[in-house]
Amino acid sequence: MANIMMHRTRSQIIRFLIAHGPATCHDVAAALNVPPPSLHSHFALLREAGILTLASERYEAEVEEIQRQHACLAAELQPSGTDGKNGAAEVSHNSMSQFPSEN
Repeated sequence: MANIMMHRTRSQIIRFLIAHGPATCHDVAAALNVPPPSLHSHFALLREAGILTLASERYEAEVEEIQRQHACLAAELQPSGTDGKNGAAEVSHNSMSQFPSEN
């Protein structure tokens, strides 16, 4: 999911389809100002990941699947032993100083 979302064009495709509903490749290409042939590999990858579906030549974002995968990714990125609310503070307080103690 991270690899998919970190690509600017794929992220734009997903956001466009969520905002505007099902659309053809040409609709998306026109909205993003990208040539349609350059979008085909992105659509294929997004479909393979279950994020997009294709019916009657129109792509549709699978919002529930996107939310599910996003939640899984967020859970994997949280530091272990935290609830995610103060993870950064806990890590910084529990980590050792980079400088040795002079005791």
